[in-house]
Amino acid sequence: MVSPTPVFRCGAPISVLLVLLSLVSLGAPPLARAAENNAEKAKRLFLQGNKAFDEGRYGDALASYRASFRIVERPSTLFNIAVCRDRLGQTEGALVDYRRFIRIAHKAHDAARLEKAHVRVAKLVKSLHVDVTISSNPPGAAIYRGDKIVGRTPATIKLALGANPLRLVASGYRERRVLFHVSAGASNRFDVTLEPMAKLDITVVPPGTELVATRLGVQGSKPRSARGHMLATVEPGDYQLVAKLAGYTSQTLRLRLTRGAVVARHLVLRRDATGNAQQPAPSADDGSTKRSVLLYGGIAAMAVGAIGIAFAVWQGAEASSLSDDVQRAATQGSWAQDTYDSAKRSERAAIALYVSGGVAFAAGTVMMILGLRTSKTPHRAQRLPKWQLSAGPGGAMLRTTF
Repeated sequence: MVSPTPVFRCGAPISVLLVLLSLVSLGAPPLARAAENNAEKAKRLFLQGNKAFDEGRYGDALASYRASFRIVERPSTLFNIAVCRDRLGQTEGALVDYRRFIRIAHKAHDAARLEKAHVRVAKLVKSLHVDVTISSNPPGAAIYRGDKIVGRTPATIKLALGANPLRLVASGYRERRVLFHVSAGASNRFDVTLEPMAKLDITVVPPGTELVATRLGVQGSKPRSARGHMLATVEPGDYQLVAKLAGYTSQTLRLRLTRGAVVARHLVLRRDATGNAQQPAPSADDGSTKRSVLLYGGIAAMAVGAIGIAFAVWQGAEASSLSDDVQRAATQGSWAQDTYDSAKRSERAAIALYVSGGVAFAAGTVMMILGLRTSKTPHRAQRLPKWQLSAGPGGAMLRTTF
């Protein structure tokens, strides 16, 4: 018995393949025609952009170039987009488009455009300043560029591309130094969190007690000092607080200050074992310099005033004598004009000397009184001087007795 030869029935698969091939052949022309139409449309828009650009209508040219690039992404179209944005003053966007063109351009076909793009990118990177928004927690922090405040958070400021070192300063918080990296085409929004400092609020009795707070475990830390009341913002850490006053027993506290903590203490110092609190040593001059200046200045001013008054008495006597001469001449039927003028001058001089001498004498008296009040122990030189003014045939005489 002979086995039957297997027969392969392949009619059905072949027929399916033929149908598929026919469908592809029927659909290929429409797809090709669509691609051809898109290329023609992109070219037409590109040429429209060229015309608008040549006429100086950069906004219309930019719209046409963008529409063309959405259809066909040609490097030359992107370069023209960057140039239009550059002409319109959209320098940040132009820089982004120039850089994108450099990434997709063909080195051989777009060599000239690539050279121009590199040159323009270098210039824009050096000159371009973009908007940067800085916020902080807490808000209201001062933004420093060097030693100059450029704003308070939240704020939008102009910064150059690249790294920009700034400082954020807020009361009660640690100063924060931040290097802001600014890029073209990015959002450039930054949020900075400041670390709170610790606060010391120390009062002490008696007033005038010296308070010294020293941070422990930190080399080069500068101690904080105050008298009677210390209110200070300090770095978190361990501190030693010393309260001391001559004649009283000192107190020493050790405090641990955490971030944002407010440590308040009220201290009362006790007298030392002798029971007598020593007063602070008086200054070297103990007011003697001030007292001497007032006393001797007052004496000098009173002397000047007395001399002025003496001269005023003399001028008054002279004016009176001249007036008598004028009256005698008038009774004899003549008029002595020169004598009359001299009498008036002497009268005016006497009035001026009376006024200036009186003011000087009064000022000297006030200075003497202040000098006596400044002194703490009686002294012979502190007694007010006694002045005696007398006039005689030989002139005025001033006598002073201490």
